[in-house]
Amino acid sequence: MIIRMITSGPFDTNCYVLCCEQTHEGIVIDPAFDTNQLKTLIKDLSLTIKFILLTHGHFDHCGGLAPLKEALKDIPIAIHPDDLPLVATARQQAGLYGIRISDVPLPDTFIHEGDLFSFGKYTLKALHTPGHTPGGVCFYTDEYLFAGDTLFQRSIGRTDLPGGNFQQLISSIKNKLFTMHDFLTVYPGHGGGTTIGEEKQYNPYTG
Repeated sequence: MIIRMITSGPFDTNCYVLCCEQTHEGIVIDPAFDTNQLKTLIKDLSLTIKFILLTHGHFDHCGGLAPLKEALKDIPIAIHPDDLPLVATARQQAGLYGIRISDVPLPDTFIHEGDLFSFGKYTLKALHTPGHTPGGVCFYTDEYLFAGDTLFQRSIGRTDLPGGNFQQLISSIKNKLFTMHDFLTVYPGHGGGTTIGEEKQYNPYTG
């Protein structure tokens, strides 16, 4: 699997482009702000994007959806249904921080626990991990975990925003993510990568 990360916007949000090196089919996770760089990457790799997946509905993770959807036309956008209200009000959320974004298009389909998203010879599986937001999800394979704002390197997602729940987030991490094997590489929504084993041992919020 080819994995490319684009970090952009005032909160240094990580957007991921995953693709199959054989078929050039791919998936975009959390299109943030720099869609020009994202569209250039898709063109340079000659990708056919199959899905646009959102780990959750905060505006810094979906602020680039409108121009990306316009460029990719009929590619489905998917999010957990519990975060639909956040996507629907993303422009207003951004405005509270003095940030201007276009109206965010509503999702075409919903993500539920266990859903599979295939591109070429690879498949991502969805895991519902509420706590940062009610509809927060992670996506994983046998080797990689795309954690959104559920789990960071030595940290966790905020729970002081509307819909956040600290106990629920810790439960999601301990009872779902920390049951995975220690060598799983974690790609978070902000900051650098880590592994499940490192976070089990060193994360100060989950000890």
